[in-house]
Amino acid sequence: MNWRRLSRILLFLPLILVGLGFLGGWLFWHYMARETEAALDLWQQQEASLGRRWTCPDRQLSGFPFEIIVACTKPRFQGEIEGRVVEGNLAGFTASAALQAPNRIFAHLQGPFAAHTRDETFDITLNWDELGLELNGDNGIFDHWRLDARKLDLSGRSSDFGPFAAEVDDIKASLESLRNRSDFAYDFHLNAQGVRLAALDAFFDTTVPADLGADGSLTQLRFVPGGLLLDQIDAWRQAGGSITFTNAWLTKGQVHFGLEGNLALDSQHRPTGRMQARFSGLDDLLRSYGVNPSLVQAGSLLNSLFGGNRGSTKQESDSALRLPMRISEGWLYIGPVRTPLSWPPLY
Repeated sequence: MNWRRLSRILLFLPLILVGLGFLGGWLFWHYMARETEAALDLWQQQEASLGRRWTCPDRQLSGFPFEIIVACTKPRFQGEIEGRVVEGNLAGFTASAALQAPNRIFAHLQGPFAAHTRDETFDITLNWDELGLELNGDNGIFDHWRLDARKLDLSGRSSDFGPFAAEVDDIKASLESLRNRSDFAYDFHLNAQGVRLAALDAFFDTTVPADLGADGSLTQLRFVPGGLLLDQIDAWRQAGGSITFTNAWLTKGQVHFGLEGNLALDSQHRPTGRMQARFSGLDDLLRSYGVNPSLVQAGSLLNSLFGGNRGSTKQESDSALRLPMRISEGWLYIGPVRTPLSWPPLY
């Protein structure tokens, strides 16, 4: 054997192995890229068969060697929602997933988002500084969603509600499946800071931005492709779906409000449920709904009477009123008092 030739081969062997590794990685990445494109095409075909058309102009795949990144310029949507043809578009969309964790997808959306109906009865524009979405799951079924957004600005008009506008400084939301339960349960979390909404301003008679949030769980939440949204909501109601709030809160100026309890929909499609509420700075509002705050200033006596002895949150003072609330046959009750506030059937 020619030892000189062998020594030359051994000298270049690391480079050969690196080259083969690079070639193998390149082939694997392109295989995964083709699989991703095929999955996107299949999803678009399935959506089109249901009357929803998604387009991803100038679709590009990148990210070699460790990621698969899909980017679109001005993706568009067209389809029928609740009997109306809706068209919408985004400025841009990017989604990425690491090769070693393909079921964990990070999406970044570029605003603005604009949508309108062809009959011009609905028109909205939503803009933001940052908006990211994380999806996580197994076998193509995502059971964990997370949304982070900053500086949202919504404006639009509707033939049903007239013009509307809202602003949110920061919002974080998540939804996660509880796999150990058989009732299709999900935990949810919502935290919104700096909410400016005309309806809240009018209700609480102050223009100070609000902070609000909620933690809890939902049952019988099933994501079924196709079908109208209201049909799926009614299927959720018929299956006995409910929402449990372990803590929901709203702070707006001197007003602090919190609650915990359960909500569902009754046979007439109206909210129904029982909750424990905490009030602070709402004397005038309570009076407007027929509840005299002077009757509940005794605190401990009233808590014993109504069973409302619960701990306060950091936003609430020790003098916060704690009362049971319930929604029955469309009417809101605070303690034993039926207020003038009622809900018609939601659909």
